[in-house]
Amino acid sequence: MISHSARIMGSSFAFSMITLAAGVALAGGGGGGPVTKDSIGVFNSTSDTFFLRNTNSAGATDLKVSFGPADSVPVPGDFDGNASDTVGVYSPSLGRFFFRNANSEGPANLTVNFGPAPNDPNARVPLIGDWDGVGSDTVGLYERASGRFLLRNANTNGVATVTTRFGPKGDANIVPLSGNWNGGDTIDGIGLYDPDAGTFYLRNDPSTSGGADLTIRFGPRNSTLIPIVGNWNDDDVDTIGLYNPADGTFILRNTNSVGAADATFRYGSAGLTPVRGNWNGD
Repeated sequence: MISHSARIMGSSFAFSMITLAAGVALAGGGGGGPVTKDSIGVFNSTSDTFFLRNTNSAGATDLKVSFGPADSVPVPGDFDGNASDTVGVYSPSLGRFFFRNANSEGPANLTVNFGPAPNDPNARVPLIGDWDGVGSDTVGLYERASGRFLLRNANTNGVATVTTRFGPKGDANIVPLSGNWNGGDTIDGIGLYDPDAGTFYLRNDPSTSGGADLTIRFGPRNSTLIPIVGNWNDDDVDTIGLYNPADGTFILRNTNSVGAADATFRYGSAGLTPVRGNWNGD
């Protein structure tokens, strides 16, 4: 059997990039344009409520925002290019993204139909990122059956701008990611986290074929930890992290390299979904 790492790094796996002619993260996206310092938060899928904190430490909630329909998956990001991240969700039953340009309760400023409706969010995982470097985050889906990222460069209804093959086909455990891994430009790259191997695979260019630019072992193998990435120390680079849904512990590292966590703290209760962003625009 070919290992996940071999397939993702390209040593035993054929990659392709297809531009679509017709018209699919968890903790992805979160800041188009130059990377600004991120802090953590959690999302309660039962109440469709975000609990956001402005520092990467244990403590009280700074912002509480209920937003989105009943089946929402959280996808916060910078949707208007102002270097501040705000609440956003994806509805699998509708195949629709709902974005708000303020961290306050109210209607969506943008709704985007993208991909099939209804959609199985475990088959096609929603994520957002600044795929073309214009300064705002736009929609995307990761299709697990084909190992493809389906990315659109505008928050308007339509088909994928590019489809990029990265990673193994049919792996139900692989988690897609997005972020600025090299800090050298404003484009968000793509990534994968393999919980079986406890390994992150990060690629700097979201629009071309190829293997991982960075492969990082972080955390235990065969775990239920959830990956989360962000600019934890304000150095213009998104770096790796993990969240333990059993006890609400964040485990963050300030570089994309093997090593111990730089910050470990608890926030929120068990069973929540981690999110990250620059909630206050600092």
